Amino acid sequence: MITELNDSDFPAMYEAFVVLFPDRPWLKRVSNLQHQINETPLLRLFLWKRNVLTYGLWAFDSYGMQPLDVESWEASKQAMIFASQILYICRHSSPENANKLCGRARHAIKDPDGMRGLQFELTVATHLSREGCEIIWMEEDTGGGVFDMMVMIPDVGAVEVECKSLSADRGESLTEETFQVLTSLLLPLIEPKLRLLKRHVYSISFTFSSKIPESAIQRAKLVAELAEAVGQERSELSGVCSISVGVGTFESMQQKFGVEELHAIANDLLGHGPGYRLIKELDEQTFLVIDIQSRVPSKFETMLGEVAKSAARDQMTGTRPGCLVIRVERHSGSSLESFSEQELNSLAQRANKLLTNPDYAHLASVVFVSASSMTRLGNSFEGEQSRTYVFDNSIGNYPNLGLSKLFGVAPQEDSV
Repeated sequence: MITELNDSDFPAMYEAFVVLFPDRPWLKRVSNLQHQINETPLLRLFLWKRNVLTYGLWAFDSYGMQPLDVESWEASKQAMIFASQILYICRHSSPENANKLCGRARHAIKDPDGMRGLQFELTVATHLSREGCEIIWMEEDTGGGVFDMMVMIPDVGAVEVECKSLSADRGESLTEETFQVLTSLLLPLIEPKLRLLKRHVYSISFTFSSKIPESAIQRAKLVAELAEAVGQERSELSGVCSISVGVGTFESMQQKFGVEELHAIANDLLGHGPGYRLIKELDEQTFLVIDIQSRVPSKFETMLGEVAKSAARDQMTGTRPGCLVIRVERHSGSSLESFSEQELNSLAQRANKLLTNPDYAHLASVVFVSASSMTRLGNSFEGEQSRTYVFDNSIGNYPNLGLSKLFGVAPQEDSV
């Protein structure tokens, strides 16, 4: 079942949400984020994306049904989906259970990773609730060791459900956040070294062969060395990364060009590989392109295994059937479907190892979920949908419970 959210319902829904959170903690969070943006303006888009639900609540509080721009309205729609899930579950829960959920939501508003995780938990909980299950939220334990929700499933009984959401860059040496921090530090040091010519594109590529340091002091030192190497026209920073610098011109192009043309020129100069890219206009029709890539091997599979084993071992009691639901954000719905058609794929192997390990005999099912994407569901509404890849345990302490039937249709968020 899909619940349609008409935008005409937004004001009443927001008012009901404020009743749950009378101090509107999203307003303070956005104020704090603005301080970060004032210090580092380049982080604005990144922080918006990382905190889109919080910004959506702020935008609706500020502008209501008359949004400032398309970006604000899209964020408000996502925020209303989030609010509708909180309200739906609270209405169908005991006061104690509702208070637990609101406490988790309050914490998530201040923590983007926590919000990502809670948003996924809400999607799973809403889906299971619509399948006729009763959801009991567990008390958040900062020390870990507690599963997310107890689910009372008709004809099955109590099942412990633990949800995990792995970001697209989990286990990667180079993440989007690392890229944003490095470029914000690099730009002020590199721009003075460039001789600006109109209708030119300056391109700089850094390809790391070693892990990028995490501490602020070490990163500042690294950035200073990179900028010095660029100024000296060196092709590498020994033991750290290779450097490629190029200059392209579009003097022969008469028409005004946009982002696509810039990317085409950058691709000609630098090639196009996995990583992140920044394009900045330095002066009228003068641009700088910075590419950062990493050749450090991915640890995604290792991280996935550690997360799954820890969830089954440390966050479930082992005294009831357990269901582990993992969202793998690097998979879209179509890519997960295509991946599942491969007979020997890593997700199937991972699930099989978990389900056949005597140490996790309580594990009744493993569910992999793709990243969600906005899908038009009719002429006047759209919703976020995912795909699932489900494995039931045929052995262990609770064989053949058939939990896969609950996830035969992927968890869906509400629609607008």
